[in-house]
Amino acid sequence: MATTGLSFLSQVFLSLCITYVCIATHVHQFEVDLRHLTQSVEYKKAIRSRRDLADAACQRQESSFLQEVNSGKVKLEQKHSFGNESYYSLALAWCGNNGDLLVVITQESNGIVSPSKIFQSPNYGAKFDDVTNRLEGVPRILRHNGVFRNPHNTRKVYLVDVGDKYGSSLYVTEDGGDTFFKFALPFQLTGDITFYPRKEHEDYLLASSAILSTKTLYASFNNGRTWKKVDSYIQNYKW
Repeated sequence: MATTGLSFLSQVFLSLCITYVCIATHVHQFEVDLRHLTQSVEYKKAIRSRRDLADAACQRQESSFLQEVNSGKVKLEQKHSFGNESYYSLALAWCGNNGDLLVVITQESNGIVSPSKIFQSPNYGAKFDDVTNRLEGVPRILRHNGVFRNPHNTRKVYLVDVGDKYGSSLYVTEDGGDTFFKFALPFQLTGDITFYPRKEHEDYLLASSAILSTKTLYASFNNGRTWKKVDSYIQNYKW
């Protein structure tokens, strides 16, 4: 997996504001603690980027964005306030080639995940719509390893819900956030979702569950709808 630098600028005032420059990764996560930030434009970084796998989608996004900027349709700097919570986690996933993106906001306190908010933007963040009601039930998306994007199809995004004692739940969108499906997993998903390396099998997924020192591997061949146990006592795995 190739790792790229974070080329996303943001500023924090009294609430979180996002400025778009260029994203070259699948998903970014921002840990924001306003209790330790001043009201100046100095930005004390508390940013962690994950799954920095560079792909051709970034180049298309950058080219499209620059065309929009040069034509005057999009301002170089876009800002949006998502609220004034004192501590929360924000994950951003690019889910298309035309400035579409999803933002997931999760709060967690003492291991308890509060209801999450999901926002969708069709225009590089110039405008965000709250689309939480498109998800069945009350989504509680994991703060870590909670948002994944398919590297072969940017419209496919996966949100991992805490679920219940029987297993996690998985919200899947195949159209960039216009609609979501909810699937119950027969295990607690505790690691990353690993995608098949070739596009012809873009719906092949691997995921694992770790209970104490035992890691169990599961596979899905229909984009997360159903899962089959592969084996237990797994150390490392890949397609």
